[in-house]
Amino acid sequence: MKLKQLAEKYNAGLAASRVAVDLGWADPELLIGMSGYSICPKIYVAFGISGALQHLEGIKNAGTIISINTNRNAIIHTVCDYFLVHDAIDIIERLMYAHDWFNTPNADEIADFIKDIEFQAYSMSENALKRTSSYDKAH
Repeated sequence: MKLKQLAEKYNAGLAASRVAVDLGWADPELLIGMSGYSICPKIYVAFGISGALQHLEGIKNAGTIISINTNRNAIIHTVCDYFLVHDAIDIIERLMYAHDWFNTPNADEIADFIKDIEFQAYSMSENALKRTSSYDKAH
């Protein structure tokens, strides 16, 4: 499982949504949300999480929230600090490769890395959607 490898590489914890648990992709003890755990990491990177209200409740104390999802209208995008409209698997592979560039990655380095990817990256601030990538400007 690539996500588990990524978490190990970055010395990060792993969490899961109800859908991932119900489909058997993740163990029930990894469930985040109203029927699972609440977490408060410095950085929470959501790969393919739509943002059900129960899950959002479980991550409300997270520091920087970064979301990667192919759905531009995913609910989680309304509460995250940064989001990228792209395939989560591709970004997982890019982060695996980029790990060697970081000494001790922090939220800003990871966010900058994601924003530098030549795709549609957005930053949520003051409830306004702001484009932060050169992709839209160049194309």
